[in-house]
Amino acid sequence: MARKTALNLLDRLTAAGESTFSTAEAVEILGRSPQSTVNLLGRLVDDGLIGRVSRGHYAIRPLGRLGTSAAAEDTALAVAAVFSDRPHRIAYRSALAHHGLVIRPSRVIQVACPDQVRIAELAERPLDVVRERSATVAVGSISAGHGAKVSTCERALLDGARRSDLIGGLGVLGDALDTASSDIEIEELRSLAKQLGAIPALRRLASLARILEFDDLAREMLVGVSVPKTPIPADTRQPDPREWVDTAAGVVWSTPTLDSVRSR
Repeated sequence: MARKTALNLLDRLTAAGESTFSTAEAVEILGRSPQSTVNLLGRLVDDGLIGRVSRGHYAIRPLGRLGTSAAAEDTALAVAAVFSDRPHRIAYRSALAHHGLVIRPSRVIQVACPDQVRIAELAERPLDVVRERSATVAVGSISAGHGAKVSTCERALLDGARRSDLIGGLGVLGDALDTASSDIEIEELRSLAKQLGAIPALRRLASLARILEFDDLAREMLVGVSVPKTPIPADTRQPDPREWVDTAAGVVWSTPTLDSVRSR
């Protein structure tokens, strides 16, 4: 009887187009007590029919993926379970991974959100919530499926150039730029940089493109961009030793930072 009730719950959710749900929603649908509902959901987790994404949040396991982690199989599914009702986007290294731009994706799921979220894990993967203003969190984002949002390729590259510490360094950004070079929408990239006040990040990307010998791409990035006389560091974590200055983009590089890109 309990199994039939559980399967009816999944049928109703699936028929409504839902891929994630909360304990409270299950209580309302089943008309059972919270404890009885939790016990039932626990059996569904044990059977591999649903995955526990975070406390009180579950994801329905797609057919053909039974027995696997919902978050490991589909980051968007896990993120939607917690963030679909609030402003957010999958960002930084997680966004680069979504677009297939990193060689070694991180286990950490990174989400930009204006809210303080007291959740440390999504389906046994670490969650890193990067606080961002409501006015910008949705800029340059698209649907990732299941109700989750993700940075566009252009936004992910700009974010990586702004906060290379959050993606694993400029070597990772170099790999991403190399992979994405033929698909970047340059006008969209420049437009986003202006909207977000991220012109310095755009200059870093242009300089990185020059180092990777994408000279035409670097020139296109800088069309209409004013480059001040005082250069900015390629990596904000590094001191400014002025070992090599890209005067066209106004970016100064240290030898270790250059090596981290050229050795990839």
